[in-house]
Amino acid sequence: MVEMGLANKIHEMDCVGVDGGYTQHIPTLLEREDSLDVRNFCFPIRKKQGQDLDEHEALFNSEFAGFRSMIEATFGDLGRTFRKFNNKEAIRTTDKKEVNMMMRLCFLLMNVRNMSNSLNLEVQPHHMAW
Repeated sequence: MVEMGLANKIHEMDCVGVDGGYTQHIPTLLEREDSLDVRNFCFPIRKKQGQDLDEHEALFNSEFAGFRSMIEATFGDLGRTFRKFNNKEAIRTTDKKEVNMMMRLCFLLMNVRNMSNSLNLEVQPHHMAW
């Protein structure tokens, strides 16, 4: 995160959800990126030793874990739907823009599929050619 130039990739009003392992890198990142602030990050609340989380903190952690699970499920669906992104084979390329475009196209197609499923649209044979 520190080396990737995160401030150039997100808007100042965005909030990036990270797990607890990344929180140690946030101070270093904030030193290098003037346009970012701690409010640009969301992460689980750590429990202090010998002290339980209050009900609001526990609820936040539970909802945040649900959000992260939803993201991981989306990437699992990506791998099941498109062999190229199933983590069984390395993606060899000289141009990361090409891979980014392929991934964006895959997510677009997944969104079309999910929307047509939620609207109970009839799938035509030519739709499956995608």
